[in-house]
Amino acid sequence: MSQDFERAKQQVKDRNDIVDIIGAHVKLKKNGPTFLGLCPFHNEKTPSFNVNQNDQFYHCFGCGASGDVLKFVQEYESLDFRDALEKLASRANVILPEWGKGQSPEERLKQKNEKEALFDVLDKATNFFKQQLLLPQGAEALKYAQNRGLNQEVINNYRLGYAPNSWDAVMKWAKQHSISDELLATAGLTKQNEQGKTYDRFRNRLMFPIQDISGRVIAFSARVLEKDSKAAKYINSPETPVFHKGNVLYGLHIAHKHLKESEHFVICEGQLDVIACHRAGVKNAIAAQGTAFTDQHASMIARYAKHVKLCFDADNAGKKAAVKCLNILLPKGVIPEIISLEEGEDPDTVLSEQGAEVLKEKLSGGMNFVDFILSDYGPSSPSQEKVKISEFLLDILAKMPNVLMGDWHLRLASKLQLDAQAISEQLRYLVYNKRDHKQYMKPQAEFQQAPQNVAPPPLRLNKISKRSVAEIELIALALSQEVFANLVFENTMDLEPETSESSLALHFINSHIEMGNWKDCSQDLANSYPNVYELVIKQNKISSYHSRSTEGDDFDELMQLINDCLNQISKASIEQKYEVIKEKLLSEQDPQIKQDLLKEYMALNQDLKSL
Repeated sequence: MSQDFERAKQQVKDRNDIVDIIGAHVKLKKNGPTFLGLCPFHNEKTPSFNVNQNDQFYHCFGCGASGDVLKFVQEYESLDFRDALEKLASRANVILPEWGKGQSPEERLKQKNEKEALFDVLDKATNFFKQQLLLPQGAEALKYAQNRGLNQEVINNYRLGYAPNSWDAVMKWAKQHSISDELLATAGLTKQNEQGKTYDRFRNRLMFPIQDISGRVIAFSARVLEKDSKAAKYINSPETPVFHKGNVLYGLHIAHKHLKESEHFVICEGQLDVIACHRAGVKNAIAAQGTAFTDQHASMIARYAKHVKLCFDADNAGKKAAVKCLNILLPKGVIPEIISLEEGEDPDTVLSEQGAEVLKEKLSGGMNFVDFILSDYGPSSPSQEKVKISEFLLDILAKMPNVLMGDWHLRLASKLQLDAQAISEQLRYLVYNKRDHKQYMKPQAEFQQAPQNVAPPPLRLNKISKRSVAEIELIALALSQEVFANLVFENTMDLEPETSESSLALHFINSHIEMGNWKDCSQDLANSYPNVYELVIKQNKISSYHSRSTEGDDFDELMQLINDCLNQISKASIEQKYEVIKEKLLSEQDPQIKQDLLKEYMALNQDLKSL
């Protein structure tokens, strides 16, 4: 980018004070040299979101979100860099001289104007369709809408409308309002047949406007009125410069405002289900728009929430869709639960037949994703089936961020009565393999039936590794105060998994912190990792951290402690790799491979010296 552009970008940042911008969305309180508030990017009860006015920078000690004013607008409003910069530039009256390679200011302005023209025509078309719904020609569609429980308030709130049963109603309306044929086609409102004849894309359908995160209409989804019609139930707008199906979630512009109340999204199958949920008071419902659930959808959801509930049909197709969906969500760090409705039910039918309170009750439940995947399996299932479903589930777990892995694999072992150690070993292999750790060998043993009543051997202080000592120190710090737990989480969430019980326990603690369950950490650790918990208690470290704070010398000492522990963990990890390569060097005969191993050996040696 040119120097002129960089200067203009800096002007945008200088003229948009970060406290003003963030303060419009987050309640901030002065806290010494910074401002403090509840993080808008994850659910928390204790504020850990810091905004530094002097440095024009924000950072959350809970989830790690950080950046400048541009990054905040991008993340909070789900905008790309270009749109975020333009929005702030407009607010600050800064003219951006050019954009991107080969684009002149005139071309950039033209592109911006084209998008604005599309937003304008789509908004006007929405009003046109709404008017048609209330005119005599829309009587049948209005009756259909009312029979589905869509009263005038719902019609107004969601801007529902009717596309007349005509081949050229939209084109005639556009001509009256001096809207060009080209703009209509670009907006996806008209199309051409094979003979080149242009006609209205939507005819005799109930119209659902699709809105972006800012509430602007960007597309339409049109539902057929005849129950037994052979036509497709829904027709959606095509891809346009302002609409990309894989990046749009219906209802998100409403749902994201209600996450502080619910702390999760409910993902439904269609617009009517989303509206039904909203009508029942469950305002956090959304749906994928006109396409399968995508990585982009999961990334959008992950910006706002770490938990979702999937509310799909109870048939086999619905179950497959749920499994596919959770397979995409989990790698993004989003934990799904599955809502089980009766076969033939969906939120819309439950609301109309059983009422809002029943729907709210059904949506308040949910089955964890492991139990859902294993719902057709049990201890008595054939061994081959148990191995197959275990490998399938472990492959899903291995894609999750380390901090969220927790003990889901142990639940798998318990549900199918498989050997927990074999399950853990297989999961560690899969995780390491996905990170290209070739030295970690795949376990040879098949999953075995779990031995009965075998307690794990106790851990002893004088026998645990230096890495475990460091991990137990971090666990004690995390259990002492929630603010310290956030510091531990921020600095250890990306650590590679290890086979020791203390390493698994640290990841277990981090998963609780990530999910906002810090208060349950101590008790759950005692239940799940009693040996580690006993060591933490014996060292009497927790009480010594109760009186410490995150200010002044205390903060510096705590950060030094965390850094020392991390260095010890890193050192132990490098030493382990060091020994593995050392053994390979002694046995390797191929000169080229030996040379490569020697280079790696020397690099690790250098890493050790730097710690």
